Amino acid sequence: MNALYRLQVVQGNAIAQLAGLAQANHEMVNTKDEFIVDLHAQLDQLEEQVGALTLELNNAHEQLHFQQAQQDVPPDVMDVDGEDEPEEIQGVSDLDFEVAAPSPAQVGAHSPVASEASVNNLDDF
Repeated sequence: MNALYRLQVVQGNAIAQLAGLAQANHEMVNTKDEFIVDLHAQLDQLEEQVGALTLELNNAHEQLHFQQAQQDVPPDVMDVDGEDEPEEIQGVSDLDFEVAAPSPAQVGAHSPVASEASVNNLDDF
């Protein structure tokens, strides 16, 4: 009976060790599963950020291409309605317009011209 008792003690210890290892493995698997879930959440956030940045980058590229296209267009192409500028109308030139002669500045008591005139005419005294 002594041998049978020892066998049962050794089996009990082995089962206890196996149960401890199984619990440790179960906790490790749960921890890894939680870690994987957290990594997936972080990956989803990164993918959202990458998507937003990609949209911004595409918008910036479109604006850049639009601006470059406008700079590459010659000025004649940009004149959509095809009308000539006033200087180019046949029979009309800059010389056809009469410009009134400038009128002399009015000299008043407080005008700078009046004070200059009085300073320049000191020889009269």
